[in-house]
Amino acid sequence: MGKVIYVMKIILFKDELEAKGFHLFEDGQYEKMVRFVLFTVHFYVHYWMECPISLKAPQNDLSMIKRLIH
Repeated sequence: MGKVIYVMKIILFKDELEAKGFHLFEDGQYEKMVRFVLFTVHFYVHYWMECPISLKAPQNDLSMIKRLIH
């Protein structure tokens, strides 16, 4: 989850970093990072937050797979 947080920060502060002279992204890399963050926020975070509840683990796995397939 730490990687997702750092990628979110990079995306949010992209303009400020580029204004200071940092050129962070190669061709298509920014779009891939945005897709990674969107996937994580829309699909993964809900299941990640419920993972400590062991009784819900099998149901969470199945519902996540069904949601990804849909």
